[in-house]
Amino acid sequence: MTINKIIWVGCIDFSKATERSSALSPAANAWQINFIKALSNNSNSVYVFSHIPYSTWPKGPLIVKGSRSFTNKKNITLINLSYINIPLIRDIYIGFYTLIMVLMVLQKGTLLFTYNQSFKCILSGFIWRILKKKWILILADGRDVIGAYKTIYLSYYAYMQSKKRNKTHFDSGIHDYLKNSLDPIVNNILFAGSISTWTGIYDFANEFSKSKVCSDLVLDIYGKGDISPIQHLIDGKHIRYFGYVDFDVLFHAACSVSAFINPRPGNTEEELNNYPSKVSFYIGFGKKVISTKTLNISPKYNNIISYYESVDQIPEILKSNSEESRKEMYAFIMANSWHNKVQEFLKEL
Repeated sequence: MTINKIIWVGCIDFSKATERSSALSPAANAWQINFIKALSNNSNSVYVFSHIPYSTWPKGPLIVKGSRSFTNKKNITLINLSYINIPLIRDIYIGFYTLIMVLMVLQKGTLLFTYNQSFKCILSGFIWRILKKKWILILADGRDVIGAYKTIYLSYYAYMQSKKRNKTHFDSGIHDYLKNSLDPIVNNILFAGSISTWTGIYDFANEFSKSKVCSDLVLDIYGKGDISPIQHLIDGKHIRYFGYVDFDVLFHAACSVSAFINPRPGNTEEELNNYPSKVSFYIGFGKKVISTKTLNISPKYNNIISYYESVDQIPEILKSNSEESRKEMYAFIMANSWHNKVQEFLKEL
């Protein structure tokens, strides 16, 4: 499908904004960047309207200055809006400012993508529908919204629960990192993500530290958040914590691990409505991906992910690595690239 001009509304930055803004999710930022780059690969011009979120004043700055820039791909224009960082005023200001900017690049054939359901996204989306244009709503978490031409659900659970007719399940594309993968130096398992109860890393680290059968394994933890609940477990040998690092550092570490871990619980509606995108990042390296089995992960991963119920199962999982399973994972990575998945989606429109 030839579109030529696409508008994207969300909170996103192609720079290292995730380091200076604790309110900008690294996972959400990376997901949006990957989708936008795949859109632009089809000779489409993409206009990204965003703002960098900060804690409200006085904890954060009173005035947040915006910027306009181009990525290394000339057909992506990123505009981060300035705003007054006061509760309520901020949302109204950003919402109408975004709408004005969106309408300024209006032309026949334009698609509007909005990420999640902030006021600026919903306002722009509804105006777009009034203009009888196609509004694509991306729901990474949170409540559903009516009015969109098509809704993308990242969570398989949210997709299955939705009663909408015009919907798509699109959890993530996968990058091919196979040529970069190396044999592990130590028998280690890598976790990358938010250090919080939400991701399950607290419970996992506690169980891992007590497991006798895992005593020869090493757990490497990367990410930002509150490490204090498990600080006493970090000994630099059995459990190691590296904090939030640049992508290049994380990438290098991921290339040489034995396996990856996703210990995300799926006990609440809020947890199930969110897809753990780290899983797709892990798969790209062609290594073992060990995970809890939750309803937000699609059944298409059943032969790709190794699900566990107890930490004590992990050593046996690491031993089971047949040539057939490796070939199946490699084929899965090739078929589910960001480019292929985005192009398949565009054909649906």
